[in-house]
Amino acid sequence: MRQVVQTLQQFSVELRRTVEAGGLERALRAYLAANVEPGVTTAVRPRGRLDALPADVSEEVYLIMREAARNAVRHGDPSHLEIEIEVTDRTLRATLTDDGRGFVPVAAPLTGGLSAMKERATALNGRLTASSAPGAGTRVEVRVPLVESGR
Repeated sequence: MRQVVQTLQQFSVELRRTVEAGGLERALRAYLAANVEPGVTTAVRPRGRLDALPADVSEEVYLIMREAARNAVRHGDPSHLEIEIEVTDRTLRATLTDDGRGFVPVAAPLTGGLSAMKERATALNGRLTASSAPGAGTRVEVRVPLVESGR
C-alpha cells in the first residue's frame, strides 16, 4: 500500500512539473537525475538557443522526452540513455537514444506513451518517429518547425 501511495504522489508531482527557470535542458537533466537508476549513464546534449524557445514548445518537448525516457527505463533496461536537443532558426529536433532491449516497432501498437508523444508532436505541427530493433536499443525523435507556425 505504501508503494502505491508513493507512486501516486510521484505522478501528482510530475503532472504539476513544468519547464521553469533554467529551461528545457535543466528540466530534462532534473528528470533523469530523479528517475533513472544510478547504474544507467545519462546525458543531455543541447545545441543552439534552447532559451529562445516558446514556452509551449519547451513544455511539450519536455513531456515527449520525459515519456520516451520513462518508456526506455521501464521497458528497455538500458545501460546508457542520451537526449540530444538541437535548435536552429527553423527547427527544433529532440532525440532520445538508448541501448536497451529494443522492440519490433510494427508489432508494438501505437497506444499509451507512444500515442501520447505523437499527439503532442502533432499539436506542435511536428513529427514523431520511433525506430528500434530487438537487442539494438531505441531512438525516439521529434521534429518541430519553429518558423511555419509563427514561433
